[in-house]
Amino acid sequence: MTVFILAGGESSRMGEYDKPHLEFYQDKTILGFIINNLKSDFNLKVVAKNRDEFSDYDVEVLTDLKDAGPLGGIYTGLEMTESKYNFFMGCDMPFINKTLIRWMFNRAKMSDKDGLVPVDGNFYEPLFAIYRKSCLESVEKVILEDRWPIISFYEYINLEFIQKNKLREMSSFNNIFFNINTYEDYLKAKNEILPEYIKMED
Repeated sequence: MTVFILAGGESSRMGEYDKPHLEFYQDKTILGFIINNLKSDFNLKVVAKNRDEFSDYDVEVLTDLKDAGPLGGIYTGLEMTESKYNFFMGCDMPFINKTLIRWMFNRAKMSDKDGLVPVDGNFYEPLFAIYRKSCLESVEKVILEDRWPIISFYEYINLEFIQKNKLREMSSFNNIFFNINTYEDYLKAKNEILPEYIKMED
């Protein structure tokens, strides 16, 4: 089971800060915290524009093959993976739950769909999702057409959608989808949500 963390490009920037490298817990950055939580359970890879930037992390780093934002990261993962099913996530979602990821893998494997994506109304969670390697052709198609919104390729594939609230209930943690977009988000994650998360994981 392969997990790709997209950590390169403008999506990882937060003003003057690089989100992956912000100090988060003990001696670990946000990215280091995610890697530490997942590396024992999954084949873990980071996708980035500059591999050298992540040389200090204990993880395989893939160079982004397409300059197409997060969509390019998905392309890179699908192009280089040997796994039929692959989980994609951003580097700014530190409260990921590995038990939930395993459940999503099993759910995806039992269906004949091209992937599994959490949804809340009309809002998708495309970087907390599973995509089959067979999605690669559709991702490449929209990139070649300069259609970079991350869900552009959804119209060409057959996905299963699952309610985010159901996944929250299964994980017993309401903030699994919390992502760090601003410095205020970072402070909230570190000072308010993290203590609760650590307590739950222990």
